[in-house]
Amino acid sequence: MARLNQPRSLLPATLLPAALLLVSAPAMAERVGVLVLDASGSMWNRMDGDITRIEVARDVIDEYLHDRDPQLPLSVLAYGHNRRGDCGDIEVIASMALQDADTLAAQVRALNPQGMTPIAESLLLAAEQIPRTAEAADIILVTDGLETCEGNPCAVAARLAEQGLAIRAHVVGFGLSDDEIQQLSCVTEQTGGELFQTHSGAELAGALSRVEEVAADPEPEPEPEPEPQPAEATLNVPAEIPAGSEFEVSWEGPDDTRDYITIVPAGAPEDAYESYQRTGRGSPLSLTAPDALGEHEVRYIHNDTKRVLASQTVTLTPISAALQAPEEIPAGSEFEVDWEGPDNPRDYITIVPADAPEDAYE
Repeated sequence: MARLNQPRSLLPATLLPAALLLVSAPAMAERVGVLVLDASGSMWNRMDGDITRIEVARDVIDEYLHDRDPQLPLSVLAYGHNRRGDCGDIEVIASMALQDADTLAAQVRALNPQGMTPIAESLLLAAEQIPRTAEAADIILVTDGLETCEGNPCAVAARLAEQGLAIRAHVVGFGLSDDEIQQLSCVTEQTGGELFQTHSGAELAGALSRVEEVAADPEPEPEPEPEPQPAEATLNVPAEIPAGSEFEVSWEGPDDTRDYITIVPAGAPEDAYESYQRTGRGSPLSLTAPDALGEHEVRYIHNDTKRVLASQTVTLTPISAALQAPEEIPAGSEFEVDWEGPDNPRDYITIVPADAPEDAYE
């Protein structure tokens, strides 16, 4: 088992509550949260659509900060954003307090990934942000990699579980493999937290939303008053759409806050969503069709009620392309290629050795 290599990790378990006593906190905070963000160099890895993980994470974290309950105190840590190769590169970018979402989102967007992944030490520092006045705390770790600093996240999680304070550590893996996410499952198993494996912005947003639901204290709910029903909506979408292509959706509807339009497999649950755009961007909107075939539904979703206000069935069709090029070409020379195809964003034409893998390009 790897030993923890920083002084903080060598504190005996019995000393951790004393460290917590040194942290001031907002008065009467019953539940608090600590968000730990991975800003290591691997966050520059690219995802489908030629966008980097950090770009996706910035947008999702921005939305999360604006959607969460602003009356719940929050601290935010980040690691790997200041120095390369430094396992001590962990920073509290927002101390425990009631946070202004715009200010905090700007700080997150300023993170520049470049360094290591000290998960164990980051969890310990996160625990130190929890005030002694809190009755419960949720640490939310968002990471795209495993520990790279010889720390032992499992041992840290076991130590957190031994404390008198109810600390749950949740792990949101972003782009991790099945094996990698399982290596971090010990953190959630020992603290009673939730484990998520995400590979897209939508999945990352869903995981953070779910953590907020899990972390919320259950309270007796009064009988709900009948809510006014939102206005209905209409959609205008092509009947057939090439798989994986961009397409336009014209719509009419209430355009309430955070309403959105999405495309899902036909018959999917009402709360399902994949590629989506907020209606606040206007009409028409551009969506990207899934790389699938057959019947799908384009839906207008009313965010407050989660109701499907409008749905239109479309058929995703196979895409095809054709090329015409000279049979013989002098090495190193320019040549022309005539082509026909879907012309989706970032489609390209390349030349490679015969029998090269499908994803090869030169």
